[in-house]
Amino acid sequence: MRPRSKYPYHEWEDYQAGLYGLHWQGTVEDAVMLLCDRLTLKLAMRAAVEMWPKAAAHHLTDGGMNQRAWLGWAATGLQSQVPAHLTRAAWWMLTDTQRECANQIADEVIAEYHSAETLPFC
Repeated sequence: MRPRSKYPYHEWEDYQAGLYGLHWQGTVEDAVMLLCDRLTLKLAMRAAVEMWPKAAAHHLTDGGMNQRAWLGWAATGLQSQVPAHLTRAAWWMLTDTQRECANQIADEVIAEYHSAETLPFC
């Protein structure tokens, strides 16, 4: 398990990219499609961890954070330009089985992150 990392929000790459804003072009439907595609979702989650290392460190080392949710937001944001608030809406359009699958993928990526021998640049 990695030690807790903290960064101010204005240093998070996801924040700087616009993940929490209202101006990205992605839709709820884009988020649903990605969250239901096992392979693409896993690749997008991994890419978010690699491309947004400070945001990943801040969110994935915080035991009080819903780390699965952050990975979903980050993956849909990076892959499809879907803002976080629309990904939250998309989540409730999935079936229980689809949500379990997405959570399982997120758990795998979180485990990979914590077991990596080298830390990403932060």
